Amino acid sequence: MEPSFADIPIVDGHIHFDDVKSMPDILHIMETVPLARVNLVSTPNIHTVNQNPALIQFKTAHPDRAYVSGGLDYVQVMADPGRIEDPDRMSDPLAG
Repeated sequence: MEPSFADIPIVDGHIHFDDVKSMPDILHIMETVPLARVNLVSTPNIHTVNQNPALIQFKTAHPDRAYVSGGLDYVQVMADPGRIEDPDRMSDPLAG
């Protein structure tokens, strides 16, 4: 008998995770959908180095439920806004 879609564990492609305060929301989504695991991604942001600490905290609290894709330190790039075409795009990765 073929498994139904509901029987197949789902691993989400990725979720932009930048704040530990949203951990309960992510867990709620994981339970509702359900998602077996998520890949949490740090995105560039001009207001902080990266979201790696939040990713690590989620992974520490739920090691069997998350993969993490850490971000680089963009401080040097952000220190010279002339090096990027649209600095606002860096602060909002979903901006058009």
